[in-house]
Amino acid sequence: MRVKIGSSFTGAVILLIALYVFFINFSAGVPAFFDKRPAKKYKGTNVLVFRQLSSKLKTMGIVMATVGVLFTITLIAEGAGLQFSNQFQRNEELRTKFDFYVSNTGGEDGLEEYQKFLHENDVPMKQEYAYQIYYADGNDLQQYLKKEYPKYWYNYEQDTLMKMSDYIHFREMLGYENVEVQAGEYLIHGLDVMEDTLRSYEKDLELKGTVLKRGATYTENFTQYLWGGNGDGFIFVVPDELTENQEVANYAYAVVTEKPIESSVYNQLVSIRDRKVDVETNSNTEYYIEGIYDTIYAINAIKEENSTAYALIIFPLFYLSLIFIMTATTILTVQLLRETNRYKEMFTLLHKLGQSRKDAKKVLNRILSIYYLMPVIPALVISISFLIALSKVFDYGIVMNASHLVRMVGSAVGLFVGIYLLYVLVAYVSFRRNVYDKR
Repeated sequence: MRVKIGSSFTGAVILLIALYVFFINFSAGVPAFFDKRPAKKYKGTNVLVFRQLSSKLKTMGIVMATVGVLFTITLIAEGAGLQFSNQFQRNEELRTKFDFYVSNTGGEDGLEEYQKFLHENDVPMKQEYAYQIYYADGNDLQQYLKKEYPKYWYNYEQDTLMKMSDYIHFREMLGYENVEVQAGEYLIHGLDVMEDTLRSYEKDLELKGTVLKRGATYTENFTQYLWGGNGDGFIFVVPDELTENQEVANYAYAVVTEKPIESSVYNQLVSIRDRKVDVETNSNTEYYIEGIYDTIYAINAIKEENSTAYALIIFPLFYLSLIFIMTATTILTVQLLRETNRYKEMFTLLHKLGQSRKDAKKVLNRILSIYYLMPVIPALVISISFLIALSKVFDYGIVMNASHLVRMVGSAVGLFVGIYLLYVLVAYVSFRRNVYDKR
């Protein structure tokens, strides 16, 4: 991935250099373009429009290129801000729905201290539940998913199982709708981003000689995104009796509280985990079990992390983009308004030579349209390419699919175009009034 980012960065630098070269040499290229195409040269007002722009760019080629660079930075900042915002939102959605969740591979005894702490500190709990996740007899579904999602991480060596009674209890605990369970069937619960592929899996599940047919698929948030959760992106839900002789993959304890767990309480829960793995000093050997690390999630802690990230990352990116687009548009408009008298004289002369008011407005509109579009088009090409590459940096599942990426990039472009058009409209009204309407 780093190679791809480095390649994208190198490509962006090359494109920016090309941007400067293009605008600096544009004025020389216009005459050559028309000399090779005489039919276009005298068609309508082409010569007038492009000569005006060529003359303008002779004196501000570097300025126009700089504006293009500022627009590129604006679009990248907006797009990156939207993608990071999506990253934080999806992390919050995917990591857990429980107010507190802890799991390990060492046994139920390793979770008792957390339960004891919550009870002793009178944390108001709606429901609490301790349970186990089991290994299946193979990894058929994991192998099936790897073909479609080779970059997704798999922390379990085999597919995983959950008791049907535990699953039904959790759906009620989390406020999800009831499920219909048919005898002789298994269910699959997985990540929403994997839904289509999970639904296409039709293989029977065999456990110790019992064959289960394929049942329904569900994709609500179920603590399946990272390690130590309810499976690696998916889990089989099977009748309770079929898990009796299966190997335990991990032990878990989930809690839904009356109100969000406060930061001070969460930090103390984390300190319990940290004492267990204090390997360097080994000062708390009674808590330490070799090879075991408790996985802890708390929805309120995730939200607080996101709030901090929004303040440190998202807000500065959008503020930066606003500053740059205001600066770039102001530069363009000031450069244009400096030529007001020259354009006024030109249109006055054309009017005396017989040009109609309607034709004059068309010429003016074409000049302004091309003038304001020129630095935008290269910026769009560079920034969209960069944002597509950036989307590949995020963990799997953050960008759900191609349409999700298109919506994010489209939102960035739409936001840019909206702000830009507002500034251009104000400049257009002022410029046209000064150049033409008051002649």
